[in-house]
Amino acid sequence: MSNCRRTEFGNLNIGTRVVSRSKGSTYVATDTPEHHSDQTISRAEYSRVARMQDDYIRTRDMLVIEGFIGNDPEFRTPARLVIEKANANIAGMQGHPLLSRH
Repeated sequence: MSNCRRTEFGNLNIGTRVVSRSKGSTYVATDTPEHHSDQTISRAEYSRVARMQDDYIRTRDMLVIEGFIGNDPEFRTPARLVIEKANANIAGMQGHPLLSRH
């Protein structure tokens, strides 16, 4: 991974491009779009899309990775990544030389 670099503190920093979560593809689900400055979709449309997503996920092998964002126990927040196994591109699974030194 050419975008993986070790920091001066010995941590790994992997630079990525934002592609699927860009502002252009992010919506607020609401029935009061006038209260929001960002793009919105109705709650009914959200439910329709969520059903399509659930139906798709149900037919695929998925990876679930649970962890935290942040390392200070007082401020960190739980996080869960769910990704289709066939499309997983997770740094720890790439066999990168920097990762395998630990």
